[in-house]
Amino acid sequence: MKKIEALIHSQLISDVRTALREIGVTFFTILDAKRFTAEKGHLEIHRGMEYEIEYHEKSKLEVIVSDDLELQVVEALWDVAFSKGGGDNKIFVSSLKGLVDIRAILRDQRDPDTCH
Repeated sequence: MKKIEALIHSQLISDVRTALREIGVTFFTILDAKRFTAEKGHLEIHRGMEYEIEYHEKSKLEVIVSDDLELQVVEALWDVAFSKGGGDNKIFVSSLKGLVDIRAILRDQRDPDTCH
């Protein structure tokens, strides 16, 4: 199993969702994220006041997939988020040793050590 995480521009979420559904990925998590970099912040004016913004607003997508879907998911993210969003997006891929589905354990009354 692989855990794929991507930091992408928030306005691309609907395009990413469509691309993932096309390859059969229907369950994933999206979180609001703030990305701090070595770059200097920028100034924004709101109601006549100047504010220094030191971070970039992003969305973080997390998806767990089988090993055989890893390349398809990374390619889908690349095609949508990186072709449209520029070079400051990131994709992280990690191997997972296992997964415990708590709802399945409660439903089946199984021992957690037997789940994978």
